[in-house]
Amino acid sequence: MKEDRLNKKMSLAVVGAALLIFELIPSLALSAQSAFRPKATGSFEIIKGVDGLPYCYAQDLGVIFLCEPQWGVRIIGKDIIVIISETPAVTLTISQLSSQYRFLGQLSVEELKRLELYQQGFSTEPVVLDAKKALKIKALARENAQRRLADYFVILRGRLYGFLFSVQPKEDWEEYQLIIDRIVKSIRFIST
Repeated sequence: MKEDRLNKKMSLAVVGAALLIFELIPSLALSAQSAFRPKATGSFEIIKGVDGLPYCYAQDLGVIFLCEPQWGVRIIGKDIIVIISETPAVTLTISQLSSQYRFLGQLSVEELKRLELYQQGFSTEPVVLDAKKALKIKALARENAQRRLADYFVILRGRLYGFLFSVQPKEDWEEYQLIIDRIVKSIRFIST
């Protein structure tokens, strides 16, 4: 029992140190990732960073991101749905998507239109998530114009991953944009 607590504290210290490295020295973080493998008892847990802030660690997906312990979490297979708020409805879904996409360039505007996920007028822009090229899509959901989306796609380990933010009603987007931006900036990919 005492050894388990010590191991957990050591794991948290390693995670916290790695997060601090990622935040302060991004170039060093890339080489540090291979050594950064915190042990988890399940596929998802909340850990405390060196900065004292809580982070969600999704072991199966190999990702860590800023979160709050009171947020709801649902795990469906390897997909994670984080419920940031119920009213208004604010969620983050992290998902390993179709294996047919191996390169971000395959997610062209034409391909996104073909998938019919977004209302007309959506925009795309290249961004960076934890030193990896990513694609950001700002849109309204195709099936519900009251739901505003900010979807981030990145290729990891030869697979397409989505970090999909949703706010409904769309008028509440501004209230949650700062939180969403902080989460996006905190995303770190861990070698699994």
